[in-house]
Amino acid sequence: MGQMGKHAHISVRLRAAFVFVVAVIGFGAMSLPSPAANAAAGSSAAPLLPGETLWNGVPSFNFGANDGVNWDTHYNMDTGPDATPIQSALKAAGMPIIRAWFFQNSLVDNHALSDAEQLQKWQAVANSGAVCFANLPTGNSVAYDLHLVTLLKGKCELYEVMNEPDIEGVNSTQYLAFWNSFVPQARAIDPNAKFGGPADYNNQGNECSYTSGGSTCFLQKVMIGMQASGVLPDFVTYHWYPCWNNSASQCLALAGSFASAAQQVIGWVQQIFGKALPVLCSEWNADPGNPTFMNDRNWDAQFVTAALQSIETSGLAGAMEYDISQYGNYGADDMFDIYNGGKPFATWTGFAAEIARVRGSSTPIVPPPSDPTPTPPSTPPSPTPTPPSPPTSPMPPTPPTPPTTPTPPAPGDFGDGFESGNAGAWTAHQAAGTNTLQAESADVANGSYAMEMVKKAHQGNVFVEEDLAQGVTSTNASFALKLSGASGSGMMQLLQLRSSHGYFAGGLWLTYNATTGYKELEVYDGAYHWHSCQLPTSFSGAWHSYSLDYTLGTGTKGSFSLSIDGAVACSATGIATTKVGSDKVGAYQFGSIGSDGATAMVIKLDSVTIR
Repeated sequence: MGQMGKHAHISVRLRAAFVFVVAVIGFGAMSLPSPAANAAAGSSAAPLLPGETLWNGVPSFNFGANDGVNWDTHYNMDTGPDATPIQSALKAAGMPIIRAWFFQNSLVDNHALSDAEQLQKWQAVANSGAVCFANLPTGNSVAYDLHLVTLLKGKCELYEVMNEPDIEGVNSTQYLAFWNSFVPQARAIDPNAKFGGPADYNNQGNECSYTSGGSTCFLQKVMIGMQASGVLPDFVTYHWYPCWNNSASQCLALAGSFASAAQQVIGWVQQIFGKALPVLCSEWNADPGNPTFMNDRNWDAQFVTAALQSIETSGLAGAMEYDISQYGNYGADDMFDIYNGGKPFATWTGFAAEIARVRGSSTPIVPPPSDPTPTPPSTPPSPTPTPPSPPTSPMPPTPPTPPTTPTPPAPGDFGDGFESGNAGAWTAHQAAGTNTLQAESADVANGSYAMEMVKKAHQGNVFVEEDLAQGVTSTNASFALKLSGASGSGMMQLLQLRSSHGYFAGGLWLTYNATTGYKELEVYDGAYHWHSCQLPTSFSGAWHSYSLDYTLGTGTKGSFSLSIDGAVACSATGIATTKVGSDKVGAYQFGSIGSDGATAMVIKLDSVTIR
């Protein structure tokens, strides 16, 4: 999943905003040329990568997985109490290859990653008995990637250049310039290493040009450029998430689409390079977002098994599921439970069973972890989310305090205190499942009415939305908010700023654990970083006034400041708040948007002003 998003997300919930085009383009876009007739008709025909073997005719690297961004730096497969049980389970099942992400700077706190940290990730792959497939993410520099090749020489011999560059602000011309500079130098450093890419976000990418003869998109343009320059790839990669805005049954049916998606790319490789090369789907799962059904581990096991069986007949030389244990999509993508001693979810049990079936193994798939239930600390250091606990007890009651009365809003571009007794002034509103959304008069910040939104566990979104007629680059959102009745644990997105292109331009996130009382409020800055904010006294169960000033900008042009009850809770200047220079904020959503399924809370909103 791209590196976007907190447990991307990232790549990472935020990535989902981009991938709506899957539904439009899809794997069978009719305007595209048909695959070449001599494209691989089955997996046994696929060219293999160095170190790869056949398992009863199926290339072994088709059963790989991703070790991406460790959004929780204390609980993951690389380090901490979960590392040994997860690595042991992967090795016992015969995990053949792991796509490990080697960032120049941490997506969690932006610190420059040390060589020791990079080698720790490699060691986790080695301990798992897998071949190292190194992804060199899009934000890395040429110089740093060359340093990684030197550092990992003899350890990782397969390198993928960039990750979803086509939705990371890198066009095909820019990608090729990076490729033509980096790859020849890297091959000189390690003549045994193999290099490929471009790992675009689906099996054709965006940046499409259309003619009467069909379309040519990012993936084709990159391969054509590689052929023209003579800096040829050793393999070609793409990503595949077939579902978007589908029901559980519809998405499960799309698990069979992996073979068709692969055949399109395999055909283009043959056409452009005049020969077959190994083709890999280096990142895959069901949906790039976090639909409720992906938290149903039995459903997830069915999808993974069906997807693997499609991959087995696809002609691919490799495929890597996203992800192993990186808290991807707030745990929905994970195959192991990092907050339960690294125990396998049914997703992994199904994945490992398919490995055993193809290999003809009758040995046990997943040995139980030696320490199945270590208790994580109740209040991990910021910004680490508190490990989820069963939603059995509500958040501890707050001592009674007089409510904070927010200042009435001044006139602005949009203002609503719900004095009409409904959400009719808003562009849209939604209450999925058994969630409820209604104006009420018993508990308000100002006037006679407030909007009450009740978010229940595993019931999806509940929010009000206002769309601007014209997008803005600087904005202020002021509002009164009261949060109460929390149960469960996880991340809840309370405010989302959406760009005019549909991207996540910023937001307000609450991570909490109702059992332990842990709470952390953060502003997401639109450029894959979260900023921790100071919580007011008596945060839960009391009205508080919020004011968010937000300026979109690339490089050092962005800024934000969040005030709660008139005091600055967090702020930053001279930062990037978007990856797209021409972006504008076009919509505002308040409530619970894309939150973790296990979260539940009563959200009351009043006195909203948007400028």
